[in-house]
Amino acid sequence: MLTTPAGQPATPARPVPLAGQATPRRLHFLSLAGARTVLTPGLTDVDSALADAHRQRRFLCVLGDAGLGKTFAVHHTAHTRFPRAHVPLRLGARPGPAD
Repeated sequence: MLTTPAGQPATPARPVPLAGQATPRRLHFLSLAGARTVLTPGLTDVDSALADAHRQRRFLCVLGDAGLGKTFAVHHTAHTRFPRAHVPLRLGARPGPAD
């Protein structure tokens, strides 16, 4: 049995669900064939925010530290929700106003 440092029983970890289908290679920064997207809380938050922004016809800005998967979350969500309308932006590290 797992226990916490305080001696209390640990809550069993629940598996994080996967997306229904493999992610297109072009969306993943490593171009992994057959990679499945893990539906993390952050990804579902981006999905919800993008749906709200689309419904309200507004822009969406996703903020966070480097390497958290912001770009992938936006690309995956846009591809999933709007597969025919998605135009991926390819920005380099530290994009500037001209980008």
